[in-house]
Amino acid sequence: MNQSLIAFVILAAMLAASDLLAVKSKAILDSMLTFSVILCVAFWLGMPYSVIEASNFLPFAYVALALMLTNMGSNISLNQFYREWKTVCIGFVQVVVICVVVYWGGSLFVDKTVACASAPIIAGGFVAYLVIVEPLIKAGMQEALSFCLLLMIAQSLIGIPIASALAKREAKRMLFSGEIEMYRNMDLMKEGVPSAKLKKFLLVPEKYNKPSLMLTKLGIVAVVGVTVSNLTGVNFLICCLIMGVLAGQLGFLEKNSLNKAGAEGLVMLIVTVYTFESVVGITPELFVSLLQPFVIIMAIGVIAILVGGFLCSRIFKVSFLMASSIGITALFGFPATYYVAMEVAETCGKNEAEKEALENYLVTKLMVAGFATVSVGSIVAASVMVPVLASLIT
Repeated sequence: MNQSLIAFVILAAMLAASDLLAVKSKAILDSMLTFSVILCVAFWLGMPYSVIEASNFLPFAYVALALMLTNMGSNISLNQFYREWKTVCIGFVQVVVICVVVYWGGSLFVDKTVACASAPIIAGGFVAYLVIVEPLIKAGMQEALSFCLLLMIAQSLIGIPIASALAKREAKRMLFSGEIEMYRNMDLMKEGVPSAKLKKFLLVPEKYNKPSLMLTKLGIVAVVGVTVSNLTGVNFLICCLIMGVLAGQLGFLEKNSLNKAGAEGLVMLIVTVYTFESVVGITPELFVSLLQPFVIIMAIGVIAILVGGFLCSRIFKVSFLMASSIGITALFGFPATYYVAMEVAETCGKNEAEKEALENYLVTKLMVAGFATVSVGSIVAASVMVPVLASLIT
């Protein structure tokens, strides 16, 4: 029987189980975390390490990453960013504070290289991880790479409960002060609407917009992004993200093009397998040895977010609780931002009117915050930190 097909089924089943648990737990058990645990345990129980190579996914990882980031960019609404400009600014400031505090503070307790690589990952997770670990992969620093992977996949377990606690206190404050009244009878902006002022001159009529054309357009924009990367030296993931944003605003790309084209599942499977290739080098002994530095770096990261929340509350005249909630989204991003906001609204609202008002207040802010920290700010921060990390390695 074909080994590639067997490897595909095994890895796809692992990701399917991870996604199922993520849905059942309302994103508390992040799919990335669950997938990594399943993969590690499978390897430790004797599954051959060659299953990843046998899947033949790795040669397509570059294409999958470019398409994923381009698609992610097309989902970002500049109109929503404009309306929630304070949230966006707070998110960006929090990313900077996290990187500075984790890098310098973390260097006091762990290796400086590890602290440098950890900073943008705490500020954004998955995509920041893909950007920042390139020097570690080239240098063959397996232990540092394993630590970054652990940080990326486990930080949501720390972030989600803290975000929920902060958001609940903020909701109670809004209800007690009466400020929540201004959020009654508003439309809940779950996804945002592209600005009507932008001319959609590249919009393709729906009858022609078939899956093959959607993928072609994504590919074209990704090629433009990679070309810009080659000309400027900026990481190709950032360039694909920016080109995706521009193409989405112009109407050339639709939101969730990969999903509409029926390709999102396969692309995510390839990217996930590529991301967790380094799991092969994590032994039970190495995992145990990484727990202490993980706790230290995460503690510093949370302190950094609270410090950033204090600074932003003074600068932007918002509550400390909301500024800190915006910063903590860096640890998990979408869809957990949505689930946390909805759970808090359901828990704190005493009636349907209060629940709706809290949804109007929390959902948009936390979701925009997630885009600002995870999808934009942390990727830029990782790109800035890469040369610093490379200099530490050499």
